[in-house]
Amino acid sequence: MEEEKINLCDYAVAFIDLLGQRAEMPGRHLPENIENAVAMVKSSVGKIIGTQNLFQNFYNSYSASTGLYESLPEHIQDQIPDAAPGELKRQVFSDGFVIYIPLGRGAIKSPVNSIFGMLMASGMLCAVGLAAKGPLRIGIDVAWAVEYRPGELYGAALAHAYRLESEVAKWPRVVVGEGLLGYLQYYIDSAGSDMSSQFRREMALLCKGMISNDQDGQDFLHYLGPVFKKAAPAGSGDEIISRAKEYIESQLLLWRNKGNKILEKRYEILKFYYDGYS
Repeated sequence: MEEEKINLCDYAVAFIDLLGQRAEMPGRHLPENIENAVAMVKSSVGKIIGTQNLFQNFYNSYSASTGLYESLPEHIQDQIPDAAPGELKRQVFSDGFVIYIPLGRGAIKSPVNSIFGMLMASGMLCAVGLAAKGPLRIGIDVAWAVEYRPGELYGAALAHAYRLESEVAKWPRVVVGEGLLGYLQYYIDSAGSDMSSQFRREMALLCKGMISNDQDGQDFLHYLGPVFKKAAPAGSGDEIISRAKEYIESQLLLWRNKGNKILEKRYEILKFYYDGYS
């Protein structure tokens, strides 16, 4: 491991789990028919790749436009370097995957705007997943980590994001950790009247405004709330929300009929959320 290439700093990490993938995965042995075997694996892997690409597309759409930033005069770019979003990185874990962004000085131009893009992409992905009958859970946090090889992350940020997704989220939603909230608050409270400081402060306020407290006391991304909706293009999610509600109601009925009280309760909570804010 070459020390000069190690990027040890704070990272924003989103751990994303595609629910139900294990149930659809082929058993210990693949079908003897090679065409059937390939089709089964392609279907499973295809969902993971498709979800990764969708997240990337959402992130690119909702972060401040790189093209717009690069079209600004150089002296304006020097005053607001925070307008250029950072590049997303990925790490795959079976049916889940990690999206992460280094936040350290010199590693990225716009840490706060990059977090905004991550939050917007996560909220849209969660809604689209339900609408497409492919629910997912996401945990997002900020803490130290190190990318010791390209695409290989280790550290507290990854551990916290994974815990939020696997232990805290429980039903399809986006939960956020104390590290992310503290990171945003730091920029909200920071002094400075220059353009760059003002931009960071406003972006941090916007991000924090999209986070709310859920009925179980957990901080989560309120992607059906007014702040999130205002940041998204008008009418961009109407059809998605409608289809997501249909899927939620179908799952609620399914698990109620099967007598699965845990999943029935989780989809009841999700239905209450969608009924109240859409």
